[in-house]
Amino acid sequence: QKGRYLPAAGHCVITKAHVPEPGRMGLVTPGAKTFKPTPPQKGSFPLDHEAECKTQMQAFMDCLKASNNNGRLCREASRLYLQCRMDHNLMAPEHMERLGFRSEPSAAPSSSSSSS
Repeated sequence: QKGRYLPAAGHCVITKAHVPEPGRMGLVTPGAKTFKPTPPQKGSFPLDHEAECKTQMQAFMDCLKASNNNGRLCREASRLYLQCRMDHNLMAPEHMERLGFRSEPSAAPSSSSSSS
């Protein structure tokens, strides 16, 4: 049949059924489950277009890089960054305890034992 492309042995022909719809990524597989994105738990938040917290963000990122992405070693930098975002209305105010940080320690612990 003149003008018709026939694939070589071992090759397949991609038909329209195999081409994803515009805006969809990946191949369409019949019977495959579709991914439904879920919103973040705390909702959306604005980007820091004015770079109001850039210093704190950079300190946090530098800490992560220096600690081989060990977030536990960068908790103070993380706390300062989140506090800056709250102070500049870049995220909803939230108690640090609800964000996974312990409350600030009060004054030096006093000895509860009395000496007699």
